[in-house]
Amino acid sequence: MVMDFIQKLPRKLEEVLGTEGVDQFVDFLNSALIASRAQILETSSDRFELRVSTDISKLKVELIAFKTDMKNEFLEFKIQIQSEHARFRSEIRMDVAAFTAEIRKEFKELREETTQSRLEIFKSMGEIHKSIAMQTRWMFGALLGSVGLVFAIEKLLHSLP
Repeated sequence: MVMDFIQKLPRKLEEVLGTEGVDQFVDFLNSALIASRAQILETSSDRFELRVSTDISKLKVELIAFKTDMKNEFLEFKIQIQSEHARFRSEIRMDVAAFTAEIRKEFKELREETTQSRLEIFKSMGEIHKSIAMQTRWMFGALLGSVGLVFAIEKLLHSLP
């Protein structure tokens, strides 16, 4: 659809050019404006395409930079998590080792106390056995002494008229 940009010319120009000249001049101006418009649209379109591709290239560069930054941040985060995990495991191992050492120390103390208690019990049992042996000797001694005394009393009683 062809649009006429110029439809009427000033009267003085119409008088100078005449009716046929005015129509030809108007057609010439309209075709020149249409060609100019097409050229402007083409140039604008080319500039727009160039601008869009430049902006797209910039966005691609920014996206690549963003992607790289995100990878680096995730890598740092991963390293930090691994470091924290290793530190946590180390702390747990140290705590378990300390707990194990403490339990072993307490078991050793219990063994020593048990051994000491056994020694005291064996010592007490030895003293009890000594005491029983001594009492048994005294009882046999007293029994023998009593038997001798009974014989002596009987002799005395038989010797008395």
